[in-house]
Amino acid sequence: MLFVYLVLLILYISCSIILIITNFSYPTLITQIVGFVAVSRLFLQELSKKYLPLYFWIERQKLRFFSDTTSKWWFQARYDGVESKAIFDNLESKLKNSKFKIKLVGQNNREKNFEIDDTLFISVVYSGGDSFSNDINGESYIDIISKTIEVSYGHAKEKLEKQIEPLLMSLNDIIKPERRSFELNVEFVRKLNPFFNVYIANLSPSQIEDFRVVLHVDGNSPNGLKDIVVISSNKLRITAESTNSFKKLAQDFILLTPDTRLLIGDKNEIL
Repeated sequence: MLFVYLVLLILYISCSIILIITNFSYPTLITQIVGFVAVSRLFLQELSKKYLPLYFWIERQKLRFFSDTTSKWWFQARYDGVESKAIFDNLESKLKNSKFKIKLVGQNNREKNFEIDDTLFISVVYSGGDSFSNDINGESYIDIISKTIEVSYGHAKEKLEKQIEPLLMSLNDIIKPERRSFELNVEFVRKLNPFFNVYIANLSPSQIEDFRVVLHVDGNSPNGLKDIVVISSNKLRITAESTNSFKKLAQDFILLTPDTRLLIGDKNEIL
């Protein structure tokens, strides 16, 4: 089909040039330009199915033009091997020494709820000190869970670089866990999921009830574990074992600059 569109594009250009030269008029010129745009668009759409870097470049241009297009985000971090509950108890004062505007909006013995910079709400949950809340290895841990937020594409990079990533790194420096893991969930309006067509390019969306692609990514885990990116019809979930991996994967997939070899690798699991 790509070859067919290429031939059509070449023929159309040739015929248009001949027509304009032999019978020039402004209506003819406008008609040929409109036809050229239509055929070129079909050719680029077909080419982008075969060449993923072009596909993502086109998607980025679309989102830049409609930069207020939003998606829903929420993230979670888990810090394992917390030294003592005093770290949890003193978390508010430690966070206030960071560059963020911090407001405590609720708390109990095991949970603190914070408002960050008036735009982000997180719950900090401590689990430790008894057999009901410790993990299977008897270690204490702290969970960070955000509320769902709406983020536009135009502010996605700023949200990641200036708020979410620095906040998680600050928490990591304060808590000093033995191990950590991070998860970012992104929910798209289905028709705006830029990864949808990568895997179902030759099918109509009405034919797809759901799909799930699991990408196993070499990361920076101290345990040698792979980071994971899960792509479904309207969602994206990133799970990483280090702040560096979390930052890179979040930016690559949110800003549509992923390693395209990863997306079509033989080792990906498609369910």
